Amino acid sequence: LVCSESDDWYIRYSAYLNPYALSIAYGVDDALLDYDMNPGSSPTSSSPIKRLNELLSAMLGEEEITAFKPVEITSIDEQNCLGPSSVAGHSKYSPEDASQNASITYHFTAEFSGEAFFYMPSDYNRRISITANGKSYGTNENCRIMSIGFYSAGEEVKVNVKLENDVLYVKNNEDVIYMLDTPVFEDAITRIGETQLQIGEDWANDYLPATVTTKKDSQFILTTIPYDEGWKVTVDGKPIEIKETLDALVGFEIDKAGEHEIVMEYRPTAFTLGLTISIASVLIFAFVILFDKKIRKVLSVIAEKNDKISAGIYSYDGDGYDIYSSDENAEAAEEAPENDPNDNDENKEES
Repeated sequence: LVCSESDDWYIRYSAYLNPYALSIAYGVDDALLDYDMNPGSSPTSSSPIKRLNELLSAMLGEEEITAFKPVEITSIDEQNCLGPSSVAGHSKYSPEDASQNASITYHFTAEFSGEAFFYMPSDYNRRISITANGKSYGTNENCRIMSIGFYSAGEEVKVNVKLENDVLYVKNNEDVIYMLDTPVFEDAITRIGETQLQIGEDWANDYLPATVTTKKDSQFILTTIPYDEGWKVTVDGKPIEIKETLDALVGFEIDKAGEHEIVMEYRPTAFTLGLTISIASVLIFAFVILFDKKIRKVLSVIAEKNDKISAGIYSYDGDGYDIYSSDENAEAAEEAPENDPNDNDENKEES
């Protein structure tokens, strides 16, 4: 999406079609479940460009797919640079004359026609300005992938890196420039796109109906939906387990090959709990309304009985409570035998 200088909203933006865009969900090899996104999990993990190659390989279940190929640097020129000196596995560059900018120029010859990318691995990120064959590609941090133009096979390319700070650290024995092998990339994307979910027209942010035709049993489906336990997936009406894939995305498996109907719904735990509480509250309220008179009558009887117990009108005879009038209660009290302390002694002697 490119912003123009026009003030008219309808011509201010331009949209470009991505010919490699896939559906929101598509089939991949289940080897992707074993891919570790931890940056320290593989020897090549220091470079995100190399990790893109690893991801493509895992998605297709193949040994190695190299869509991004490192270029062979033929020479490196240094302008106003001290060093480089080696520091903690890095080459350290700093300006010889602090009043002038220091820069490094990489030279290479394009092996094939395609787009080139720059990435400078370092544990100590710095801001740099990039130009390639005289064209500026802006100022950015060295830890970001930057496109540096398209080149024809056999074309000589000079990539100049200007230091925006006084010191630059570059990891030793790491590639910094890659070219995209378009035929290899297109082949990989085409094969991944053979099993894509077709989303229905009545979709919503929390509801995605879809159809898919799988070519093999136990087909794993990767989505671009951020993982959350609130997502529920059914295949042909049967609920299935979702899996957290690449430490970030929702994935699930379809057991049998063939045509399937998929429904993905988002029902977060808080929503379900809130709905349950709301329904319970409505039921309790309805119960109180329907049985209000009976509840009041029962409460009135209980309150009256408590008042009589407090007034001594109830008498307990061992089998239950008996109700007396005030006079009867007084007479019952008079007729009750007094405790004789000798009774206890007689009982003891008898025992």
